[in-house]
Amino acid sequence: YGGVNLSPEAVKDWHGKWDLIITYPVEVPPDEAEIEHESRAVKHKFEQMRARHHQRLIFIRRMKKCGLIVVKQKSMDESFVMLKITANHKTFEREAARQKIDLPLKDPRQREHLSLKQLIADVGYANFDGTNYHLFTSIDPRFFRSMDRQRLIMSILRGKKWNDGCEIDFEREIKKKVFTSVYPLHTRQGQTYLLDNWLSQHYHQFRQPENTIRDYFGEKLAFYFSYIGFYTHWLTFLAIPGCITFIICFFGKDVGSLDLDHDVTIFYGIYISLWASLFLEGWKRKQVVLAFRFNATDFVQSEDPRPQFKGDKVKGRITKAGLIEFKKMAEISPEDYEKINEYVLWSPPIKRIIKYILGTPIIGTFVLAVIVGTFALLAFKTFLDEKNFSGGAILGSFLNALFIMFMNT
Repeated sequence: YGGVNLSPEAVKDWHGKWDLIITYPVEVPPDEAEIEHESRAVKHKFEQMRARHHQRLIFIRRMKKCGLIVVKQKSMDESFVMLKITANHKTFEREAARQKIDLPLKDPRQREHLSLKQLIADVGYANFDGTNYHLFTSIDPRFFRSMDRQRLIMSILRGKKWNDGCEIDFEREIKKKVFTSVYPLHTRQGQTYLLDNWLSQHYHQFRQPENTIRDYFGEKLAFYFSYIGFYTHWLTFLAIPGCITFIICFFGKDVGSLDLDHDVTIFYGIYISLWASLFLEGWKRKQVVLAFRFNATDFVQSEDPRPQFKGDKVKGRITKAGLIEFKKMAEISPEDYEKINEYVLWSPPIKRIIKYILGTPIIGTFVLAVIVGTFALLAFKTFLDEKNFSGGAILGSFLNALFIMFMNT
């Protein structure tokens, strides 16, 4: 479990009950009196420890305020603290309704709830709004799948405070050593099913249980393993002619039939070109089918903004045409505008243009420095070779390594 040593009782308690874990090292900040006579470096170290401890307390208060259930537990060696995180059904319901996540319908024939792409794919999905439970099917006793619960919790943890989120940038906090890691938990039921029906030796290696993988790990890994199975299946059509070609070429050398080797090699090269084209087109077709089946055709557009993104808080919606502000819409009165609580983060195009104008000369300068430095190293190596310098190759490689290390910094 994320490199943390847990007792068997703790592991048993976590399966199916908790959804996410955040870890951090055990740190006990000393009192001011205890470090009064210490050096400045030691005092600075303890001040940083105290700041990290204070920041963790702030984050935990935010989590509880946002409706998350948080329980602390130490590892068996008491070197790490785990924050076990889940949420009650009301919190999941609120976040799912805010994100308008798509859930599978009980009866895909309920066409009034389907979009055009869903009708074409014959897959029933609809937006969850917090009240339409009767429309959906669920494979989990807690209604939301384990994967959905983990995504909703991560959305709350990363979301902005003005949008009922905790506003935690885990990349930054891990770098500052406030937290050590954050990771989702397995469920015993899901693990057992995958071990018995996917990872067993009797399961057909070319077929992947795509729907099960998607329900447990998410669309990204489902696409990955589907591609691996599809690619492995198609490699058999390449391996059999390849073995025949190898046998002909290997034994053809013994009988001196060079023309036969040449003809077979050309034929196999043409076959590989055709195989590559057919494989690529076949995967494109399967990828589209999976995207419709997983309801992931607009996956990129439905992603939440990055926590690092800094923009202006605006009442409106972002479309392909840009920002649409509610206050500029004729059908929304000033009184209704004040009641709207739908915000987005928006960075005006003029700000991006200014960043491009200021950043392009800086990037161009560094690119030019790399080009000049590379040519200078090549010229220096050529000079050493012309002078027959005995250690020229070693010196040139050493300078090249130094140049790469310097530019990487």
